[in-house]
This record gives sequence, C-alpha cells and structure tokens, in this order.
Amino acid sequence: MKYCNKKTHIMKYIGIILLTVFATCASYAQPPKGEGPPKGPSAEEIETMVSNLSEQLELTSDQQKNVSAMFNAHFEEIKSTKNKNREAMEVLRNEFIEQITAEIGEDKKKEFQEFMKSQKPERKKREK
Repeated sequence: MKYCNKKTHIMKYIGIILLTVFATCASYAQPPKGEGPPKGPSAEEIETMVSNLSEQLELTSDQQKNVSAMFNAHFEEIKSTKNKNREAMEVLRNEFIEQITAEIGEDKKKEFQEFMKSQKPERKKREK
C-alpha cells in the first residue's frame, strides 16, 4: 500500500512540474509587445504634418497639394509593403525625400530634413 502512495505522490509532482514547464513555455511563445515596425500615421496626422510643413516652408497651394499626395502615397506604400526589412524601408524613405525635394526645391531641402527630424518624437508618442 505504501508503494502505491509513493507512486501517486511522484505522479502528482511530475504532473505539477510538467504543467509549470508548459505554462512557462507558453508565456515565452507570445510575441513581445512593442517590437516590429512602427505604426504609420493616420490620414489626419498626415494632413496635420503637411499643414505644419506647408507653414514652415511657406509652400504654395499647388506645392501643398502635391506634397500631401506624396505623403499619402508614401505611407500607403509602406503599409502595403510585405517586405518590411530595414534596407527596403530606407530605399523607400530616400525615394520619398527625393520626390519631396524635387517638389519644394533644393533651397528648402535642409528645412524639410529638420522638419522630418522634429516629427520623430511625435511618432514615438503615437505608438504608445
């Protein structure tokens, strides 16, 4: 009879250990939060960004319309891109900057780059 009790206790301990190991493994299987590419801006945020850029660079209404279309197209392209590796995103970003620079002129390129740098903290706030 004592042998049966020892066997039952051993089986209980093995069951508890297996359950603990399974629960631990399952918790590590969940993807960590906050990793991956940042969420893109909403349409309202894009319009606000273009409006602020337009004021800062003193864009004409035609330039503002074109820049707005470029921003929307750029962020839509990023959202639809399946290959979200860093190099591909950098190529898209550089093409976008070239398009904007062609529209606003080389004389405003530095101001545009400063504007884009100033937008990075806002993007981090939006992700949280």
